[in-house]
Amino acid sequence: MILPFRALLEISIKSVGGFESVVLKTLSHAGLSLIRMEQSVLLDRLHAVLYVQGSQQALADAVELLDAWFKTHELEHEISYKERNTIDGLFSENEARQISILRLLTKNSYPNLERLAELYGAADVREIRFRRNISLSGQEKTNLTEMVLQHEPGETDALLSFLRTQRDMDFSLLPVTFSPSLVIFDMDSTLIENETIDEIAAEAGIKERVADITERAMKGELDFSGALRERVSLLEGLPTSVMETVKQRLTLTRGARELAGRLRSRGVRLVLASGGFTFFTSHFANILEFDSHHSNVLATKDGKLTGEVEGEITDAAKKQRVLLECAAKHGIHVSNTVAIGDGANDALMLSSAGAAVAFNAREKLLGVANAAIHSRDLLRLLPLIGI
Repeated sequence: MILPFRALLEISIKSVGGFESVVLKTLSHAGLSLIRMEQSVLLDRLHAVLYVQGSQQALADAVELLDAWFKTHELEHEISYKERNTIDGLFSENEARQISILRLLTKNSYPNLERLAELYGAADVREIRFRRNISLSGQEKTNLTEMVLQHEPGETDALLSFLRTQRDMDFSLLPVTFSPSLVIFDMDSTLIENETIDEIAAEAGIKERVADITERAMKGELDFSGALRERVSLLEGLPTSVMETVKQRLTLTRGARELAGRLRSRGVRLVLASGGFTFFTSHFANILEFDSHHSNVLATKDGKLTGEVEGEITDAAKKQRVLLECAAKHGIHVSNTVAIGDGANDALMLSSAGAAVAFNAREKLLGVANAAIHSRDLLRLLPLIGI
């Protein structure tokens, strides 16, 4: 039997934010897969040990790329590597222990680490990093705390439950190996500030009636498909011209345009999956240069809305399927995907993603999230996923 090429890669460098993201992206680009990674910090110097698999050429390419990146950023560093076909004896800890990075965004101060220590229990804190006054959208500044935790499966459950209740800070808790390669967005109240069906209803003078149904559906109190059909039926007879009128008053959520550009520049795939309508998803997917969009089609006849939806409804199950199919199409492991949304209709999609981001979300969605943003600023996603 021919064994795959495996090697030990060691990196020593002055501790720097975003290190994991750069290394993991570089390994992926060079064609290496990461089997195991451990880090330690001594006197402000980070030492990383990575056990990788691929080919000798891929390893050489990765080392060359990392060396170039470190030199470009004037970071003193050492890189060494050697072929090693077994992981035995490399790591002293139990193989079942995982390494995760907890990231916390706070506006005015750093979080209470003593309170957090009570919650992550037996997990080992390998490293803590602080970054002050990160500039995101406009002039707003925020502080980032990163904690590298080594833990058994389930040891961080209490910590995660606590973080989901804290509306005064954004958070993510992701594996150290997480490398965002595909981001799938909900549209209404996530990518844009509006609920599009409520805005269409405003043209018929029934916005409050429809908005009440929308809110109950987003909380998970109503079946999404049934609630959508009920709301759409109330739009029967409206001229299709109202769609253009509505489109003109829809607004992107703060940071959406810059976020899309930053992600595209890194080669991240962008997908829009919405319980809204193709007339609007096609527009925003086009201006933000998304790879694809998926939503519902409003039926029309003789220039008017018929009050029906054509074809399959984009409900929670369909959104989940879109995520899985798009990841497979682009050759991306689902563990390296990000899903971001605000309502119950996004729960299945988030539960399948590597990073499940609740955006100003209802309680039901927070229950499946391993990341959350509590302000209307999509740029806060970047530090939470290691960019």
